[in-house]
Amino acid sequence: MHNKEKIVAAATALFEERGLEALSVRTVAQRAGLSTIGIYSHFKGKQGLLNALYIKGCELLLNEIEGVTGKTDSDKILEASERLLDFSVTHNAYYRLVFNPTAHECTPSEEAATAFNQITHKLSSLTLPIHKKSPTPEKGSASASHILALIHGFVSLNDTGIFAYNSSTAESRYDGQKTSYSLPWKDRALQAIRLHVYAIAATQ
Repeated sequence: MHNKEKIVAAATALFEERGLEALSVRTVAQRAGLSTIGIYSHFKGKQGLLNALYIKGCELLLNEIEGVTGKTDSDKILEASERLLDFSVTHNAYYRLVFNPTAHECTPSEEAATAFNQITHKLSSLTLPIHKKSPTPEKGSASASHILALIHGFVSLNDTGIFAYNSSTAESRYDGQKTSYSLPWKDRALQAIRLHVYAIAATQ
């Protein structure tokens, strides 16, 4: 394994184990068994590492969307949404970096921005067919952005602790009162997305 590959592997391992907060040039160098000079040589410091991880996160997210097997157009959108919701749990560090890079001192490079655009383009291609009357790229893009907003909204709310993961009852972080929810948070998110998708389909 070349040094650059060792650095990426070390950064990925630290990132997945301990999150973005634990990632530094020094800790990555120690994990890779290399000097910090090697990291600056290959990545020009932490920013380069973050960009490499950002691109990796985009690739993983794109793989999730490309893996849908639903039979109908609506099924494909809902399956893609569920895959992204699951990804936010199983790969939370990657999810947070991709969808909120500035909060983690990451400024996506042109290559990283292109990687993210592939995600939105793929999701747009899934949403476009439900606009049967006049399927324009603009409508597909708009629907994709609406779905991403719903997904990210529910993920963000869950991260605050408003919902208890996979629990029908959660304690509100605002007033300390017990609040009953009829569905776990991911199911509630999918319900909202389903209503949005079906509403579009019903008007066609």
